[in-house]
Amino acid sequence: MLSLVSCGSATDRTQATKRAYTPERLKQIVVNVSVRPGSVSIETNFFPKQRCGLFDRSGTVDYTIVLPQTANLSRLELANGEVLVDGMHGQTVFARLGSGQMFDHNCFSDAIFSLGRGTLTLAYDWWEPGKFSIQANIARGNASAFLPGDAAFHLIAETGDGKITNDFEESPKRGTKEITKIDMLIRGGGEAAVTMREKEGNIKVVEAGP
Repeated sequence: MLSLVSCGSATDRTQATKRAYTPERLKQIVVNVSVRPGSVSIETNFFPKQRCGLFDRSGTVDYTIVLPQTANLSRLELANGEVLVDGMHGQTVFARLGSGQMFDHNCFSDAIFSLGRGTLTLAYDWWEPGKFSIQANIARGNASAFLPGDAAFHLIAETGDGKITNDFEESPKRGTKEITKIDMLIRGGGEAAVTMREKEGNIKVVEAGP
């Protein structure tokens, strides 16, 4: 799992946690971290492949990257696994995951989250005033958004092959027909926007309690 979390200070740090079934396999997992001005590159090299016979393929690495809350995230990319982006308030956030699970928690930035295959979750414990845009693009899978009931934003949701459920829809209209596209203002809209686009899969928008 790759976790990117914010902190109140101007410092940043990276922590890697390796896991394997045996000490021998644990030693064969090599983590290389390269830090340059404005960027952090992480490469994980697992133990060499065996051509024949039985062998232990176990081994995972969880990364936690701590950044200043107002930092800009120009590019975060992971081929497979889990990605968590938590509490960012910078101008821009861009995160891409090929396959797996992606989570956005309390990010108030102009953010784009892209997922090839899997599940994507937008979760907000509170809402902040101001102008920002949260965009989720999913090729194949399901997406959910858990948003406070007092939030004001412009909601756009669309799926090419699937359905949309929306708690912010007026009660008499819920469940009357299958919805594949939404474009509506929640509590007047405000300056914030939440956009969720699916090629294949379902979208769920949940009005979370206080």
